[in-house]
Amino acid sequence: MEELRKHLSKVNVICASGASSPPVYKDECVYSYDNPETPTGLYVCLHSFLGFGEAHVREYASKTGNAVFLHIKREKTLKKDESAEQEKKEAAAEAPPESKITRLAIGVDGRLQ
Repeated sequence: MEELRKHLSKVNVICASGASSPPVYKDECVYSYDNPETPTGLYVCLHSFLGFGEAHVREYASKTGNAVFLHIKREKTLKKDESAEQEKKEAAAEAPPESKITRLAIGVDGRLQ
């Protein structure tokens, strides 16, 4: 807790009604394509409100001295209905085709004669 108290003076607070609030860039890393859905998540600096991936957050903290970050990590999970539908699609994809294709022709009627 003492480690955090040293850095609390640098933490900014966003006010919804204030027009002087800085913009918050929390959807993607400013250096790479990391976002909250990546396996390591996204770290948002609570001073500048810039987003960083895990590979860049330590370098930024050492250069600027801003050491308080919000770690955002999202994991997508399927709903029960979606998981059942996904299983059905996988089973249908594994099933062999109903009839064997014997000929392929382009620009002609699809019926065999």
